[in-house]
Amino acid sequence: RMEEEYVQYELVDGEEVDYVEYNKDDQPIEESSQRPNSTKLNIKGRTFFSNAVLFKAIKAVIKGNMNVNKAANFYGVPRSSLQRKVAQSREEHKRSVNEEYLKKLEAKAQKEREESLDEETIQWRDEYQRRIDEVEANVAEEIRREEAAAAEEREKAQFDQVDSECIIEENVDPSVDNHIYLDAGQNSSRRDNDEDDDIPPPPQIGLERGSTKRFEEEVEVVADELEEREGSVEGMPRLDCFHQY
Repeated sequence: RMEEEYVQYELVDGEEVDYVEYNKDDQPIEESSQRPNSTKLNIKGRTFFSNAVLFKAIKAVIKGNMNVNKAANFYGVPRSSLQRKVAQSREEHKRSVNEEYLKKLEAKAQKEREESLDEETIQWRDEYQRRIDEVEANVAEEIRREEAAAAEEREKAQFDQVDSECIIEENVDPSVDNHIYLDAGQNSSRRDNDEDDDIPPPPQIGLERGSTKRFEEEVEVVADELEEREGSVEGMPRLDCFHQY
């Protein structure tokens, strides 16, 4: 029996196509611009059919109304082509269903990841805030301890200073003049209010006032006395200070 080759064409409503016959070497051997009057037309042993008829046969097989052999005989399409197209349609349908199912699974997984991410973000934020509060509390406590230690050191230093001053005051040499103190600012109550207290008093020089009555004579007597004591009057205070004194 001679093996038949089948050629399938895609037809659109109202469109005319050229039906070309191919030999075993896939070379066109005849071309016709006329549409055949039936879905199955034998031209030199070749069979031609439209895509619409093949679609009806595939639909009948997929719905289970006919098997492949019965649908091929009823619609006049090759059994091998119908079987191949049915298998291809079922595979595409299965793939499309699986793709939709995979898309649903992916969307569900993405939603779960987002929810998990949100939950992790909330937990991380709470943990971060807790650590910040803990650090701030530790810093505040450290500052309070440092301030208390500094206040204690200041109080101790003040106590040591007062204690030292009391010891110094108790051990002051009575022969030291009253107007000399270690701290004039803190011991101002011990000093006289007179502004001239910082100036040491002039030397105590006895003046002989026996027979002299005038100032010039008194100066001469003092000068003579100084010459007798020191031998010279150089470096001594001016004589007018004696009058002020």
